[in-house]
Amino acid sequence: MEICKQKRKIWFVMARAVLAVGVITTVFGAAGCVVEPFTKASGTFATAAKAGVDAIAPAFATASSLCRTRARMDFMFVREQGLSTELWSKWYETHRIENDRIDPSRRYTWKDHCDILAKSDAMLARGLDAVGAYAAALKAAAESSGYDGKTLDNLVKDSAGLAQALSGNSTSTKSTTDTVAGLSGPIASIGKFAVQAYAVGKLKDAVRSGGPEVDKILDALKKYNAAVEPSIKDAEHRLANLLDQADASIRTDDETAKRPKPDAMRLFAFHDTAIRYEKNLADLRSEWTAYGSAMDALSKANKAMSDAAEGKMKDEDALKLVLGFANEVVTQLATVKKVAAGGKE
Repeated sequence: MEICKQKRKIWFVMARAVLAVGVITTVFGAAGCVVEPFTKASGTFATAAKAGVDAIAPAFATASSLCRTRARMDFMFVREQGLSTELWSKWYETHRIENDRIDPSRRYTWKDHCDILAKSDAMLARGLDAVGAYAAALKAAAESSGYDGKTLDNLVKDSAGLAQALSGNSTSTKSTTDTVAGLSGPIASIGKFAVQAYAVGKLKDAVRSGGPEVDKILDALKKYNAAVEPSIKDAEHRLANLLDQADASIRTDDETAKRPKPDAMRLFAFHDTAIRYEKNLADLRSEWTAYGSAMDALSKANKAMSDAAEGKMKDEDALKLVLGFANEVVTQLATVKKVAAGGKE
């Protein structure tokens, strides 16, 4: 038994090393102690999922961060046109951008929008934590002969609180936040899964129990990622308007503008800021695309695992698919790391 345990560890060390360079690993075994295909698939999926969670988690403040970027661009445009003299912090908290759809007397600010999106970003982070816990359970069972169970009480409690906050959202961000508002249910299910112990011989039971809940979380991640795209397009549109306004200011004389023309240093600072925003948005779109592809690959790998656990697919076929999708995750995360290495505002 101890020899087989060591052989499994050796195989997964080799598999992780090969996945790290983005090449599909070959089947590896040892005489008298073969690592079963489903065990290999479980460990490989767990490794890819953990890598995905670690890389994506810091970025899932994307919606709220993008909201604040759009607000800053709105503020810069208003200031450039001389329509406001308020400082940024005051304007962000008080400038009204929409009425409540049910109660027109209630109006929302940029801060209202960004604060509720910060809660949906937090819910996504909890969902990623749940996927990470599932991956850790599979990894332990596949590589170390068994998983002893772990409590996720704080994670479950946090997600329930966030679900309650998101359910009260009545701003126009609701179409985005609704994609994750229901995640507390699958997270609670993963919480129940995580406290159970699983031996390596019961991996299929573990996947049958946790896989469907992970699928719900990954589906929400993909929908949330897709829901963010209109905000990226809006930010790109606002940036274009800013650049157009800056160019017009250079050519407009004082009399037509009815205000002093900005001096050279102000124009330089304005253009420098716009250029940095342009780069940041280009980086964000690259990351957004990579996140979507990585999550899609994880979702497909999870489905292959579930199909094999349910007997709908041969274990060997599931392993091939999982290896391929794991390599796709690694490839997409390399894009994220490349963008991050370039530096961001």
